[in-house]
Amino acid sequence: MAIQWYQRSDSFLRDTTPKITLRKEHIGYNAVFTKVANLNQYNRVRPGIDYENYRIYFQFLYQDKNVKGVEGNFKDTLALYSDNPNDVTKSTGAQKLYEHHALLRNISEYENQKHRQFEVKQDLEDTSIWFAQLHPTFEHIVGPTADLKGLRGIYRYKNNGLIVYIGKGVIESRINAPKRTKWVYDTIEYSVINDPEKQFEWENFWIKKYKEDNEGKLPFYNQNSGRGH
Repeated sequence: MAIQWYQRSDSFLRDTTPKITLRKEHIGYNAVFTKVANLNQYNRVRPGIDYENYRIYFQFLYQDKNVKGVEGNFKDTLALYSDNPNDVTKSTGAQKLYEHHALLRNISEYENQKHRQFEVKQDLEDTSIWFAQLHPTFEHIVGPTADLKGLRGIYRYKNNGLIVYIGKGVIESRINAPKRTKWVYDTIEYSVINDPEKQFEWENFWIKKYKEDNEGKLPFYNQNSGRGH
């Protein structure tokens, strides 16, 4: 007898790792993170993005509303508030942040909650700062004739909304490669990554994800997994 036991994957599944979740309108901080970072003593957060390493940073602050004349110190911060009556978890409104950072907006739109959750770690040099490792999301979108001179990174071609190729390297030279002159696509999406090792890492990440979402198949123009150029 082969029993397939039910496995929970919803928000009630308890986690022991401090994490953030990028939701469509908010950034949520789970109970573990709220506790280990003692977030209940703060009411503001200053977010920051490191595009070179694809990380999001958080610095938590307390604004005493009874103290006048210090509002300017908090002009680039967002409100930090409780997600529930027991102050177990916290949230930050993120719509304005998403408007300025397509990277975050793209991740917040993933249907699977697990793909929107990221472990948070404390910065070793400045313990007031916490960060989460994200991933590139092809956050730049252009047409096939756009000027991409000098840009390096990972990219994908789409035709009528469907991904037909995922690659890495010098983006413009790849487009102009002789063997691609007959390829059909109407959109190029890319992320700028100068480090060749990181290009390889993130290209593999996205090819693997594509295969997981498409029954093990590769994009139409990819020849072999993780080696497309």
